[in-house]
Amino acid sequence: MRKKIYGEEKTKTTLTLTQTARDWLEDQRVKLKAVSISDTIERMARENSTAG
Repeated sequence: MRKKIYGEEKTKTTLTLTQTARDWLEDQRVKLKAVSISDTIERMARENSTAG
């Protein structure tokens, strides 16, 4: 069974990014005090989905 977070099962996704995008995501990870890039993306997506 895959790990659940926010009451949802996680799915594996592969991204191909430029170094510029990777660096930006790493900066965001530090600012958010997230544990990983995937956690950073998850938090940003959840923040944006509840903002509207």
